[in-house]
Amino acid sequence: NICLIACLGLGITSCENRLDIAKHGNMGSQESFYKTDEEADQALASVYLSFRSLHYNWYLVKNLLSDDSWCGGGSRGDNADLEKLNEYTFGIDHSNIQSLYSGLYNLIYNACLITDKVEPNTTEKKRCVAEAKFFRAFAHFELIGVCVDRIMWLQFFEIHVRELVFLDQVLPHVSDHFGKPFLELVEIFLVEEYLVLVE
Repeated sequence: NICLIACLGLGITSCENRLDIAKHGNMGSQESFYKTDEEADQALASVYLSFRSLHYNWYLVKNLLSDDSWCGGGSRGDNADLEKLNEYTFGIDHSNIQSLYSGLYNLIYNACLITDKVEPNTTEKKRCVAEAKFFRAFAHFELIGVCVDRIMWLQFFEIHVRELVFLDQVLPHVSDHFGKPFLELVEIFLVEEYLVLVE
């Protein structure tokens, strides 16, 4: 019995240090995060993930509601939900519309976390905030095009112009920065918003 108790005692004490494992994924609270350049980049990666997640629904909804494409398939009813989009016979419960709507608001939320929490006191943080502002304006613009009325769009337009015209001091030119928002893209985006305004 004494031998058994001694073995159990050794077994328990020998594994004790293996229980001290650092938590994975614990980034702290919103108040303690967003302080360093690396944390700002991590937050921006979340914005890019939200943007990338939009592509499927955004592509289908925007194209099927236009006259640029026609929903087809092997036979009638092959793509019933997409046919509803194509023929304007859908309601607010349509899965692609709901996914696009929630995805755009998720993008806005992630971008707002950066613009609200990151103090732009370094070059890297300024770039992260500038890119977040661009993606927030993009999400507002797309949301208005699909889901919101024109009066609300005018309110967003004023905000976008105020924010985006100052990004030329932060964002690089296209030749310097492949795959991310750049100065010329912001200028094209503002022109598109102006064109929608005068329609």
